[in-house]
Amino acid sequence: MKNKFLNIVKYSLFSGTAILLLYLVFRGQDFKKIGDNLAQANYYWVGLSLFLALLANIVRAYRWNLLIQPLGYSPSLANSFFSVSLGYFANLAIPRFGELSRCGALNKTDKIPVDKLFATVIIERSVDLLTLILLMGLLFLFKFSFFGNFFEKVVINPLYQKFDIHHISGVVVLFLGFFICSLIFLGIYFREFLKKITVVSKAYNFGKGIFNGLLSVRKMQQKWMFVFTSGLIWFLYLLMTYVVFFSIPATSHLTMVDGIFILVAGGLGQVAPVQNGFGVYHGIVASALLLYGINFENGLLFAIISHESGTLFMIIMGIIALLYFFFAKRKHILHDAA
Repeated sequence: MKNKFLNIVKYSLFSGTAILLLYLVFRGQDFKKIGDNLAQANYYWVGLSLFLALLANIVRAYRWNLLIQPLGYSPSLANSFFSVSLGYFANLAIPRFGELSRCGALNKTDKIPVDKLFATVIIERSVDLLTLILLMGLLFLFKFSFFGNFFEKVVINPLYQKFDIHHISGVVVLFLGFFICSLIFLGIYFREFLKKITVVSKAYNFGKGIFNGLLSVRKMQQKWMFVFTSGLIWFLYLLMTYVVFFSIPATSHLTMVDGIFILVAGGLGQVAPVQNGFGVYHGIVASALLLYGINFENGLLFAIISHESGTLFMIIMGIIALLYFFFAKRKHILHDAA
């Protein structure tokens, strides 16, 4: 009952934040005009973008299998693909819940420990984050004067203001450091006693499983294939962004390099702690397109087409994944009964 209540509170908090952000971004906009412009968009390019999204998810599932194989398991590509699809679907309800959801789904079909699967997801997300940072670095390297001001105003300055280290005294830092070190020392000294506590024991075993899962990446046989598929995933993401440019006249003149910038800007919006970056994505992408002389209204139009088509794709694929696992479970039950 308590867990259910906490889930409701978390869902309400994230949903409320997303609604507030959407309100702030869309207030003052002419919704009738937006609707008319959406009706005139060329959805052939949107459909092509969603096909590329499907390919990206298949490649992501294949890459996930490369990380899982050193653990001694070989799930089918279909099981991994629909687990990934279910994960994206779950993220629409609670941010970051999808990572556990897809691990749980693959655990049900292939009996792979969740803690070890979660370790592979951590590796995946770390690689994706590094790729995003690398793309930002390339943008700064080749067109710093053009893109640098945007990241400074929209990303760096707000973060600096929120976490201003000048207002944190040295005494507070020393106290926190001493407190953390004391907890670590006590945890090590009383580890045998703590292991006897059920909750601590489960947390310890889960953490140990994650650690072992992280170490397993050293045994990967196809490291270069992992690197290649990681690059391919982000190349597909770039193409997904680029082809949507052609769906409306205002963005049809933008280039592939511009697509990298919008992909990075949108990626920053997607990592915000709200469902699928609702509101944050729209605001950041529309602000980024201002650099090209595209007004905020048309920038929002592009963001809506790109984001909402992707969200609809996640919902459809999530429902298909639920049906897949339902029938897979039913088939397994019938097979055991026979």
